[in-house]
Amino acid sequence: MGEIVRCIFDSIALRYRWVIDKIDEMCGEKLPAINIVGGGTKEKMLSKFAATACKRPVFTGPVEATAMGNIAAQAIAMGELHDLSEAREVIARSTEMGEYYPVKEDEAMWDEAYERFCKLV
Repeated sequence: MGEIVRCIFDSIALRYRWVIDKIDEMCGEKLPAINIVGGGTKEKMLSKFAATACKRPVFTGPVEATAMGNIAAQAIAMGELHDLSEAREVIARSTEMGEYYPVKEDEAMWDEAYERFCKLV
């Protein structure tokens, strides 16, 4: 079972890299980090893999991003929060956030895997 989960996480991390590379190309610059919200933030191993595969930090949280964003928008509309910046601060203080950074020692392995991945897709 562990090998299957590892294969799935590897594939997702490599797909993230493929998409991020395309976005970088279209924008003409490298995005500095990846932000992951929603249920996927529960999989810490996937976030670690994504950081190294994509060679940039991954920031995660909140798990209930859609609901929190909706509540924040309503609070701004009702004058309970001043603006989006304040809403982000409140959300960041109210939930668990994660930070994951690339593991330099593993980058060559991920580069090799990415080359194989690109040949298959």
